[in-house]
Amino acid sequence: MNNSRALPLLVLAALCLLGPGCQTGRRTSLTALFPELIHAHTDHTEAAALFDELGGEPAFLDLCRYLYRWHLDEHDFTRFATEHRDQLWLRRVQMVADAQDNSRYLEVVFPAIGVMVTLKKADYRIPELKLAVKSDGYRIIRLCRDTCRQAARRADFAVLDLDIHALYERLFELRLETQFPSEALQAHVSADLARRADAPRDAPMTLFFAPVHTVDNELWVFWQEGKQLFRYSSDIDLAEPAAWTHAPLDAAAYDTVTQTVVSFEEAPGDNRFVTRDQVGRALYNCMILGRRRDHVH
Repeated sequence: MNNSRALPLLVLAALCLLGPGCQTGRRTSLTALFPELIHAHTDHTEAAALFDELGGEPAFLDLCRYLYRWHLDEHDFTRFATEHRDQLWLRRVQMVADAQDNSRYLEVVFPAIGVMVTLKKADYRIPELKLAVKSDGYRIIRLCRDTCRQAARRADFAVLDLDIHALYERLFELRLETQFPSEALQAHVSADLARRADAPRDAPMTLFFAPVHTVDNELWVFWQEGKQLFRYSSDIDLAEPAAWTHAPLDAAAYDTVTQTVVSFEEAPGDNRFVTRDQVGRALYNCMILGRRRDHVH
């Protein structure tokens, strides 16, 4: 992404810490540029701390762009929970972990559209590999629609006021901006995919790499001849060579012919399948917005 173009747009997520006439306090870096878009609704100090911990404006916008590209549909632009229409909820959560695991977790809820996102900032060691796993920011580890949101209570979160329509307008402006993985990562994934694929030796392979988002730390690739989708991920930031030089990346493969269903209800509990909607989104990101790479197995 061209940062010089993105920076003027990051004001979407500016946080207003205190009302007019109040002191700005220690977190002056989060003073709102356009406070009509998003500002603290309840406890200013807690809301500011959580928004800052998430990564501030850049991380919030990256999260929203990821949701726009991979999860939102036409209903999310017209169907709102009226009582929570212009709110954003944030909170820290505790996870059971080893004593040496200092990873941190946040939950972000868009209650108007029923989306809850759990994010992790990894900070732990893998002794057998003598490897420190430490991400630069929070990365998505779980995204839930409707059911998780219904269990969330507003009282358990810091609440921010959000202009959802202004957000959607900004996402529309940014919808074609893309960022791709490094050449080194593309080359590594291409070679790994070739080893996994059931393709004839020396046969050309046409691969399409989807744009990446820092916040989700995963990479989708479509192999055209095999009609297969591959998803690569890691706890280590994919931008770091350590993510793939010390251990294999986590990889999942989906045959878009045999593993696509209309609804998960067709095969309850079987995670081998993906829905037609998911496949459509992945193909759009890989083939329409993505980047082609030719590889010889």
